Amino acid sequence: MNLCVNARDAMPDGGTLTIAAEPVAIDAATVTIHPDAQVGQYLRLTVADTGTGIDPAVRDRIFDPFFTTKGQDQGTGLGLATVMGIVRSSGGFVRVESAVGQGTQMQVYLPALSTTQGDSPQAAGPETPSSGQGEMILLVDDDDSVQQAVRSLLENYNYSPLIASDGLGAIDLCAQHQPTLVVLDIMMPGMDGFTLIQRLKHRQPDLLIIATSGLATYQAAAIAAGAKTFLPKPYDFRDLLKTIADLLR
Repeated sequence: MNLCVNARDAMPDGGTLTIAAEPVAIDAATVTIHPDAQVGQYLRLTVADTGTGIDPAVRDRIFDPFFTTKGQDQGTGLGLATVMGIVRSSGGFVRVESAVGQGTQMQVYLPALSTTQGDSPQAAGPETPSSGQGEMILLVDDDDSVQQAVRSLLENYNYSPLIASDGLGAIDLCAQHQPTLVVLDIMMPGMDGFTLIQRLKHRQPDLLIIATSGLATYQAAAIAAGAKTFLPKPYDFRDLLKTIADLLR
């Protein structure tokens, strides 16, 4: 989604957005160009536009957090940083091909899974997540769709969810309800997740906190701030339920 939004914004007068996926083999020559690559099979996801292209002067900075060439209030500078965090945490890498005035191609390479019929997860069937015992869990996330989905998930698995959209709201709910566990996003408007973790732990030292973010590089800082564990976004709901159950039991 971040790649598509950037491609759209690069075509203010219209253009063509192309999304393609195909299996590719990475050889030793490619590995010498891309240190993050390994010889083997990958899936290549390409998001291409026919827009303004990327100025060579800033090309090396486009994946830096908070760097943006967009106007004020038009971008946070976190879109491509989030992409890079997700790709690297998945063992992949990114190639960028761009020409000013002609467009840009973002190529995301993700390692392909190699499983046989006998040892594939589908063959054995996914493990059923365990249900809760009515524990109160606070979700702190400013994304409405995440709020709705996680609320429904927790209710279906016998948890009692609380929802906050920012740090101050989370502090208020914790003071009122003393939840057992908090799931919070690191990147939020106003108070960031690191500060929120420290404030919540100061008020309730035994509080269990799961930090989440699209940037896997935030994991160490989140744990240092007081989070019990870290989940990279977008997380699988089974992973979320398992993490919650493991911490509560």
